Amino acid sequence: MTKATEPSPLSNPRRLKVGGYQRGKFQKRIKHPGPALPSSLRIFKQSLGIIKRNKRLFGAIYVVYLVLSVLFVRGFTNIAHLSTVKNSLLATHESTLSIGTNLIGSLFSASTPQTAQTASSAYQSVLFVIISLVTIYALRQAYGKAVKPAPIKSSFYKGPQQLVPFILVMLVIGLQLIPLLLGVSLYSFVSTGGMIVGLLEQAVCLGTLVLLVLSSLYMMTSSLIALYIVTLPDVTPMQALRSARELVRFRRWTVMRKIICLPIMLLICIVLVMAPMVLWLTGIAEWFFFAFSLGLLIVAHSYLYNLYRELV
Repeated sequence: MTKATEPSPLSNPRRLKVGGYQRGKFQKRIKHPGPALPSSLRIFKQSLGIIKRNKRLFGAIYVVYLVLSVLFVRGFTNIAHLSTVKNSLLATHESTLSIGTNLIGSLFSASTPQTAQTASSAYQSVLFVIISLVTIYALRQAYGKAVKPAPIKSSFYKGPQQLVPFILVMLVIGLQLIPLLLGVSLYSFVSTGGMIVGLLEQAVCLGTLVLLVLSSLYMMTSSLIALYIVTLPDVTPMQALRSARELVRFRRWTVMRKIICLPIMLLICIVLVMAPMVLWLTGIAEWFFFAFSLGLLIVAHSYLYNLYRELV
């Protein structure tokens, strides 16, 4: 059941003070005094439900995003050339599973923006930010509405009003991604350069990579929630970041697990939908993948916004 209104995360109601940690001492983990968060699958189902109940609103946002992406980002040419790749794989007499896996991998490779396409990448980034703001505003209206449907025009007019604070929070997330990018780059460098020889060296390098990735995810957990707080009127980026840290306090690892579950569930959806397409409808699979992947942005925001509401 969805909540009728969205409580403000900036309000500070009087609560019983919870003890804090003391540095340098092993202590029992402090539990959050609030109710337990629902499962990731339940949040995902609720996210799809709110989109389904407001399909006219989110359908309009999706169509605008699709048209602008075709015109300014992708164009009308086939990039992956799936038919050619499929014919070459059939000539090698590989299994159906191997062919499907390679074709889906080709779709992901073709969808990765190239550094040479500077203009397309810039347009893609601008559209991503604008559509994200429009979607978040639409979600807020959809959850808070009583009887009347949420207006479509106001989502496009009022959604981007918090553009600058939203971008500033995204810049903070970009800085928090530095350990992850550094770890992946270093691990790729030492593994491809033949510097890892023994089992111990592999374990040390892999452990270092995991620690750097976890450190980025740990910091990003509250900042991702801050993206939805900063879209509220008259909220500064620092207020949003501080409020988000308070929302995930004593349950950061729980929230982080639910955020990690999102790309996993989206990847499962892509594989289940695209596997039949690349095998039997190869001619239109690339275009379908492009259209389907754009819709996943709305689903992802719906999931994270629903998670944010559960935290408030």
